[in-house]
Amino acid sequence: MTDHAAAAADGDAPTPLTITSRQRVLILVGTLIGMLVAAVSQTIVTTVLPSIAKDLNGFDLMTWVFTGAMLANAISTPLFGKLSDLYGRRRLYILGVSTFVAGTLVCALAGDMTVLIVGRVVQGVGMGAIIPLAMAIIADVVPANERGKWQGIMGAVFGLATVLGPLMGGWINDAFGWRWTFWMVLPLGAVALALIITQMHIPFHPRRAKIDWLGALTFGLGLSALLLALSEGGRDHPWDSARILGLFAAAAIALVAFVLVELRASEPLIPMHLFRDRNVWTTTVASFAIGGGMYVGVYFVPQFMQTVAGLSSSDSGEALVPLMLGLIITSVGSGIAVSRTGRYRGMIIAGPVIGALGLWLLAQLGPDSTILDTAWRCAVLGGGLGLVMQNVMLVAQNAVEFRFTGVVTSLLTLARTLGGTVCVAILGTVFATRLADDLQDEFARVPAADAGAIASVDSDSILSAGKGLPASVQDAIRSAAAETLTHVFLISIPFLVLALVAALLVRRDELSTESAISVVDELEHELADMVPTDPDHAPTHPH
Repeated sequence: MTDHAAAAADGDAPTPLTITSRQRVLILVGTLIGMLVAAVSQTIVTTVLPSIAKDLNGFDLMTWVFTGAMLANAISTPLFGKLSDLYGRRRLYILGVSTFVAGTLVCALAGDMTVLIVGRVVQGVGMGAIIPLAMAIIADVVPANERGKWQGIMGAVFGLATVLGPLMGGWINDAFGWRWTFWMVLPLGAVALALIITQMHIPFHPRRAKIDWLGALTFGLGLSALLLALSEGGRDHPWDSARILGLFAAAAIALVAFVLVELRASEPLIPMHLFRDRNVWTTTVASFAIGGGMYVGVYFVPQFMQTVAGLSSSDSGEALVPLMLGLIITSVGSGIAVSRTGRYRGMIIAGPVIGALGLWLLAQLGPDSTILDTAWRCAVLGGGLGLVMQNVMLVAQNAVEFRFTGVVTSLLTLARTLGGTVCVAILGTVFATRLADDLQDEFARVPAADAGAIASVDSDSILSAGKGLPASVQDAIRSAAAETLTHVFLISIPFLVLALVAALLVRRDELSTESAISVVDELEHELADMVPTDPDHAPTHPH
């Protein structure tokens, strides 16, 4: 039953779901600004965490500044997606942006680490609404056969923000202090909120349904346990420790309970029947794998530039600019091509292949590699990711009814986040374990005259490529780090192989020419307002 039909059944006369082309542009601009601000805030703290911890005397809680936001984001994403399908995107998007701005203000004013973490959690809840709902709103106002270019722009904005976050964090922290990484977000958030409130008048007929709170609870518990295990395993606690194994067991129990709840719920948080559609589950798998590939570049390329090239944390982030440019060019370009031709399978198949080639090329870097050597390889990786990242979102949205747009958009967004988390957790453990062995091998070759300096090597000296230590020890550190990161880049390739397999299984569907909300020319809209309409014969649009 469509929303209009549901409204009619409740005795409400359905009204045409229409907006003008000018309104559509303003709506899309508003969502893009909100998306940019939220996505930047996801990663902007990564380069300023040491400064925050030092200023607030909270080194023992430092990881929770990032983990708290990540958990809140992941848990709230499917809930906001479902609620937006039931009650409309506009009010949920405004709630998300308002929540995000409030959390940002708390972070900027925080006087201790606990308050800062609370602010980041509130920020994360807001991000869980903004990022998926921005993509769902595009699906509402743009037909699938025209949506490619807008999805491409959205993918470019997301990629830009993901890379821009660490860069901006380093620059702002060096120039003004870490608090300004939050203060500078507030004006942009306020602009996005004002534009949304004044311009985003999206018609919507809410559906009366019982909210699946039990599903939300079991899903939240399961996902929290899983993400905590992945975040702490191999870093704070051994993988075989009682805490990590207990978290994995709790995650498994809660997520199995979630599936059972969803199978019986009248209005499930994530309807299990959606996975019967091949294009839904294949694009979910592809999003998971692409998330892993993206975070390999974002996380480990700067690490290479620090530990091997000896760049500072802020300068090392500049190595990601080519990755960002490659992603933007192919994301926007492929979006335009899909809108013009309606063909997407070739691009989502080529994307993982090119991305895997980029990772293989990064694995060829060595101690003597230059920034230019790294840059063009990052561009290849970014180009591959851009071809597939947003196009799989288009395929999934096209495969379901309008009333499931929010759910499926949130599902793929969550899958991408989980993919990045799983990939970084696995490869982070590999990096730490392998680096210890490679350092031992390289230190064995250090001349006896410099061997005494090896005892002073710690994590800080490794991250700075051994600055201040004898040249032979510096060379040993750089060679060991290069060898370890080569291994990391190579073993991350299977993530993109998984994306390729999923892309090959995607069914070729015609892109829909309908949207949940019809767009009319301004003159046509003004003329329609002058002519009385019989509500019993008002045109309807599916949603």
